[in-house]
Order: sequence, then C-alpha cells, then structure tokens
Amino acid sequence: MTDVSYNEFLDYVDKMSLLSELECLGVTLTIEALDQYNKKELLKRLSQIGKLTAVKVMATICMTYIIDDLRYWEFIVNSMLKLGVLTELKVYLDYLKNKCYKGFYVNAWQAVIDDAFNLPLALSEGELYEAYVNNFLMIQSCPVLYSLNFEKILQKCIKTEKFEFAAVLLHYLPETKRDLYVREIVRSRTLSLDLDNLSKRGCGALDG
Repeated sequence: MTDVSYNEFLDYVDKMSLLSELECLGVTLTIEALDQYNKKELLKRLSQIGKLTAVKVMATICMTYIIDDLRYWEFIVNSMLKLGVLTELKVYLDYLKNKCYKGFYVNAWQAVIDDAFNLPLALSEGELYEAYVNNFLMIQSCPVLYSLNFEKILQKCIKTEKFEFAAVLLHYLPETKRDLYVREIVRSRTLSLDLDNLSKRGCGALDG
C-alpha cells in the first residue's frame, strides 16, 4: 500500500469492508477476485439470501462498482422498504438522484419523508421546530418533490400548530384540496413573521 492516492486508499478500505461483509454471508473472496467476479452473478446470488445484510451488500457493490442497472436498485430499494430500514434507504435514494424517477423511487421517497415526521411526543417546542426545519430541508433536496403527497404531513403541521410549515406545503396540494386547509392556516396571527423566519432558515420555498 505504498505510493497510492487518497482516493485509491479509500477504495481499498471500502473493498476490504465489503469483503468482510461478504464473508459473513458465506462468500469468501480476495480484492482481486472480487474485482474480476461477474457482478451480476454476485448480485443475483446475494438477492437469493433473503437477509437485510445481503441487501445492504448489494447496494454497496452497486455503488462501489457504479452499477446503475435499475433492476438491481429496484430490488434493493423495495427490500429496504419492506424491511422498514428507512434511514439507510435515504443514502441509496441520494445515490440514485438524477439516475432514476421510476415508481419505486417515488414510493421510497414518500416513505422516507412520511417516516421523518413520525416524531417523539416528548420533544420540546424548540426541538420540534428544529426537527421540522431539518425535515423540510430534506424535502427540498428531493428530486421527485412534485410527485409526492404531502397532505398527511400538512395535517400534522396544523395539528402541532406549525402553520408556517403547513403554508409552504399548501402549494403542493391539488387546488381542489387547498381550500380545506387555508382557513385553518391563516388564523395564525404570526403567520407572516413565522414564514419570514422560516425563509431565513432556507425553508421558505420548496424546489423540485
């Protein structure tokens, strides 16, 4: 490991970690053997194991060797959804950004964002506000923003009296549903000020 670049070193570390995970699944290889292994055959083999670890290893292989075949990614994403592993799924969705806008990708984003708003009841007012800000920043990064349904999240914003957040989401509801919520949102006397403060946090408008 002499005279190697930083990126080459990181690649080496990633592959060593991958080899360790593969060994835990009963697949013993060297780096050279892994590099030469038929990746599609390996992915097919891993998909038949039926374990979360195998699905994660499939994703790591696809990202390490830049395999963007959507057949494999659809299996990976749907498996993560089925298993409810949404935090790590977000990493894969970010990787697929600008690569995929298929139905399974949209469904995964919907699940990740919906889950982010399942917040603990014990949060303080300040903690709740910060959680909402972080969630809205995540929404802003979503490449399929206009394909998502925000009605349930908007309802949560109203229920928790975070009317400024609800006002932002209002623009992404069908026109036929907006009138159902406008009256509740505008009853907030500090709405204009709250929207201004929200804008200063980078959440004043969502772009898809």
